[in-house]
Amino acid sequence: MKYSGWPEPGELVVGDVDEIADFGVFVDLDEYEDKRGLCHISEVASGWIKNVRDHVREGQTVVAKVLEVDESANQIDLSIKDVNEHQRKDKIQAWKNSQKADNWMLIALGEDVDDDRYTEVANALLAEYDTLYDAFESAAISGSEALDAVDVDDAAAESIVEAARDDVSVPYVDVTGYVDLESAASDGVDDVKAALE
Repeated sequence: MKYSGWPEPGELVVGDVDEIADFGVFVDLDEYEDKRGLCHISEVASGWIKNVRDHVREGQTVVAKVLEVDESANQIDLSIKDVNEHQRKDKIQAWKNSQKADNWMLIALGEDVDDDRYTEVANALLAEYDTLYDAFESAAISGSEALDAVDVDDAAAESIVEAARDDVSVPYVDVTGYVDLESAASDGVDDVKAALE
């Protein structure tokens, strides 16, 4: 889902390097409609930069931190060097999850769904869940009960659950291990049995 507004200073954004100039890098923001930011050469990487192309290439997907937003000048200042590896991985994963959830919404509501209907259902899901991905994951695990508190019509809820069950792979953990239980009491066997119940 692309946002129509402006990013906030301090926010991490995902974008594609569109153009490389001597003074910096232009980045098309993937999460915002028709928004483009500039990452000055001093914000591309720490240390002295002889050639910007040693650090980024055109078409590369990068995570950048928004330094400043000037709406009147239609300007967004970005920094690639201020994003550490952990933040970059988390942001890329959240962005990929968001794209998956958008695709699942289109599967559930139909490829030809109008923007108003999409927004209505998405906002209803986001009122109960942090992200659309979380809503679909919950629907895949719990079925229609996960959407009981969500203010959507039955047809939409049914199609969301169906899409979630078909397309969402639910993470699960298989825990195996050994446990040694001992009891020095005279009725130790009973203590061990009680502990395992």
